[in-house]
Amino acid sequence: MVDSSKCLRVLCVIPARYGSTRFPGKPLAKIDGREMILRVCDQVSKCLNLVGFLVATDDDRIYDLVKSAGFEALLTSDQHATGTDRLAEVASLRDEDYFLNLQGDEPMIDPQVLDEFVSVSLEQGNKYSLATLCSPITRIEEIQNPNIVKVVRDKAGKALYFSRAPIPFPRDGFQCVESQIGMRHVGIYLYARDTLLSYPSLPHSSLENVEKLEQLRIMEDGGSIFVWKVKETWPGVDTPEDLKFVEAMLKGEKK
Repeated sequence: MVDSSKCLRVLCVIPARYGSTRFPGKPLAKIDGREMILRVCDQVSKCLNLVGFLVATDDDRIYDLVKSAGFEALLTSDQHATGTDRLAEVASLRDEDYFLNLQGDEPMIDPQVLDEFVSVSLEQGNKYSLATLCSPITRIEEIQNPNIVKVVRDKAGKALYFSRAPIPFPRDGFQCVESQIGMRHVGIYLYARDTLLSYPSLPHSSLENVEKLEQLRIMEDGGSIFVWKVKETWPGVDTPEDLKFVEAMLKGEKK
């Protein structure tokens, strides 16, 4: 994954679509008076291990807002089947060595976590095709929720499998969550440029099609994924209800 002889440059790309099924116009929704996509930019701007960041969008309204706020934005195709395909388009236009993929609905992301993730992932050398994160599952409901993606790793942090199903499946029941070794997948990725450029040409895999998880295409093609564990996650925004929760958290921090 890494050529340690080089001074590696990491660019953060923040994909932002207007047409969300559950929350149309989500990137432009305001949290305590400031649009969510700008709050994400505010957080990423505090990172120390990046050469820069940009918002990749297919919508003029998002593009204009980001530019007017003084941040970098790029208009990308509206024909991409996946977010990784959108990131691959950005990689084809840029010459940075690595691309950090952070969704535009993470206004509470901790910049220090991103910096540590980049450092730890690059230290892995060339052992992996890409890197991502996970965190402990703390509730039985999360294990059983198909909207929460689970991941199982080996002792070195290599992903064994991602699934919407409970993995590993507890044969003796779900009585003790702490006994499970499955983790919640946190959808932040670090890709080498070559990995991204090759992604669109990979055939859609049977596992990807069944689970509707893009990373399985790389795994089924023989690629390996490093999964770094963080102690806890932060609330993202998938629905208007999530937005209200995050806004309440921010207002609470100000008091």
